[in-house]
Amino acid sequence: MKLKYIILSFAAIALLAGCSKSRTEVQQPDPAVDPDSDAWVNDESLPVPVNFSAPQIGVVSKAYAEEVTDLAGLQVGVYGLRTVDGVLSWSPDVPDSYITDLLNRVAVVGSPSADEKSYLTFKTGEYDLTVYYPMVSTYTYSFYGYYPRRTPVEETEDGCIVTYENIGGIDILWDEDHAQAFQDGVKGFNAAYIRKAKSGGVWNNEAMNFTPNFSFRHMLTGLRFYAQSEGEAEYEDVSVTGLRLVDVPTSVQLAIASTTESGAITPVEESIGRIPLTSADGSGLNVKPNNTENDGNGALLGTLMVCPDESYKIEVDVRLGNGSTTTFNIETPVKADGYVGGSMYRLLIKIKSPVEVEISVDVEEWDDGGIVDDPSLEIG
Repeated sequence: MKLKYIILSFAAIALLAGCSKSRTEVQQPDPAVDPDSDAWVNDESLPVPVNFSAPQIGVVSKAYAEEVTDLAGLQVGVYGLRTVDGVLSWSPDVPDSYITDLLNRVAVVGSPSADEKSYLTFKTGEYDLTVYYPMVSTYTYSFYGYYPRRTPVEETEDGCIVTYENIGGIDILWDEDHAQAFQDGVKGFNAAYIRKAKSGGVWNNEAMNFTPNFSFRHMLTGLRFYAQSEGEAEYEDVSVTGLRLVDVPTSVQLAIASTTESGAITPVEESIGRIPLTSADGSGLNVKPNNTENDGNGALLGTLMVCPDESYKIEVDVRLGNGSTTTFNIETPVKADGYVGGSMYRLLIKIKSPVEVEISVDVEEWDDGGIVDDPSLEIG
């Protein structure tokens, strides 16, 4: 199966004015200009708003939740930072190195059924904010987006780093976009580049699209757990009452933009611990592997979003019909290329007897990374 993407194509269109300013300030026109008007195409003294087209994706927002069909109503974070040939070249102390109001700016994703002009609305507090490109095209800028948006963000000359804690139920999304240069050498993204794209008919064109575009990617590894009873246990009254990942990072850092590797996920070593899987209301598990919801592929226990790794250690609590509980320690097989971010792995917990539990690993949803089934995962 293919990796699902969030597509955020946006008309990050700029102001190219006969003005000596080189600051990346937002210039509110006087009098105010209708942001839905395209008068800026022929009038270079007018500012041009940033507009986004509709995003679509399946998002795992909580460990126990079904996928959300899109990001409508959710908040993403957006950066507009100076780059040279796609390489980050910015400093939080240099105003010209970033687009004002696109420095971890919050943007709310709209609904395609309700928002015809722009599906991404920048916010300042409770109010909508119209964002513009710099007044002149001295520099080129690239865009970095991520979800869910967080504050504070560590901002240095090396880049922008955000930390996520308690990651088991967080689906981290990220993407960057750098402009494709025109054949005549005009580079972007900046005002001159956007105006050329619009006037040349390659703005949001299916054949040649020079529009800034976000294709968000899932950055964490998804582990979706199922339980199934076999053999002796198939006729026993057994339940899975607990599942935990052990010796794993519970916090990670995302490099939103970096001079070395933008989009990198790094574990926070001090956060090594346990990540429990819970039921929908936050309580402990109590799932019967052979219940009526078992479709032959196992009864769904839930999903955890974790830091990519070579393997994972798991504790599984199984309650028997007599009320006693046994904890099994199992481990997924080591993968040379690791359990990669952007892949959802299907882990089937097979309860074969009161003393035997087995695990098999498959891949579903996002990326197809192959099937893993290893007898070394048997317990008993």
